[in-house]
Amino acid sequence: MKKQMSAEDYRNDGAFSRSQLFKLSKSPAHFKYALENPEVETPALAFGTAFHAYVLEKDKFDSEYIVAPKLDRRTKEGKALAAQIEASGKIPISEDTFAQIQAMTESVMSNKYAAALLNGGEHEKSYFWTDKLTGLKLKCRPDCRTDLKSTSVIVDLKTTENADTDSFMHSCIKYGYDLQAAMYTQGVSEIEGKPHRFVFIAVEKSPPYACNVLEADDFIIQKGTKDLNDYLYTLKECLKTGNWYSYNGKNGDLNVISLPGWLAREYE
Repeated sequence: MKKQMSAEDYRNDGAFSRSQLFKLSKSPAHFKYALENPEVETPALAFGTAFHAYVLEKDKFDSEYIVAPKLDRRTKEGKALAAQIEASGKIPISEDTFAQIQAMTESVMSNKYAAALLNGGEHEKSYFWTDKLTGLKLKCRPDCRTDLKSTSVIVDLKTTENADTDSFMHSCIKYGYDLQAAMYTQGVSEIEGKPHRFVFIAVEKSPPYACNVLEADDFIIQKGTKDLNDYLYTLKECLKTGNWYSYNGKNGDLNVISLPGWLAREYE
C-alpha cells in the first residue's frame, strides 16, 4: 500500500527498511543492536534532512526551520533574539548553512535532468509491502516518484563529497545504494502495478556544488536484488532461531586470517 504520512510515523512503523537491512551486511548482531538502539542524529544527517526538506518539501522546511543569524548572547539584543528563536519551536540553522543549501538546490535545479525529475511527481510517499519469498514486512520512502512520458522513475537525492560517476559507483557499493535501488524498484513497482527505473541525483556539498544524475543499470539492480534476498533469508532465520551471531557465523566457526593474495605470493 501507499500512504501519506510523516517521516516520524514512517520510522516508527515495524516494517523493515533498507537502512535497517543493510546492517546485515556486517552481521545479524549489528542489525539487532541498531534495531534496539536508534541512530543518534549527527550534524551530517541533520544537514541532509534540512536539504531534503528544502528541495522536496519547501512548506515543511518553512514551518520547521528558522535561519538564525550570528548572535552575541552577551548583549541584550542577542539574548532577546535567541529567546525569540527558541520560542518559535523551529530548528535553527545558520546563515552559512542556509546559503549552502540554497546553492546546492540551485545546482540541482539547473540540471535539466534533475529539474525534469523533481518538478512534479510525488514526494516523500511511504510504501509498504510483504516480501513474497520470506513473508517479511518491508517499507520504503522514495524522495520522488514520477512519470515521464512512457516511463516511471524513482528518484533519490543524495548529498556527497564527490559526485563523479566512478566515485559515486564506489559509494553505491560502500553504503548499500544498490540495495536501495533494488528494494525500492521492487516494492514501488509491485504497488504501482508497473515497472520503474531508479535514478540518483548526487550533489556535492562544497563549491561549485556539482550535480550528477545517474541511472542504476541492470547490474546494480541485480546485485542489490541478490543482497536483498540474502539479507531477508538471514533475517527470517535469525527471527526464528533467536541466534543473532556476528563474525564467527551461526555455528561459531573459527576464522583464519592470512595475507592478501598479492603479498602471499611472495611466500609461496
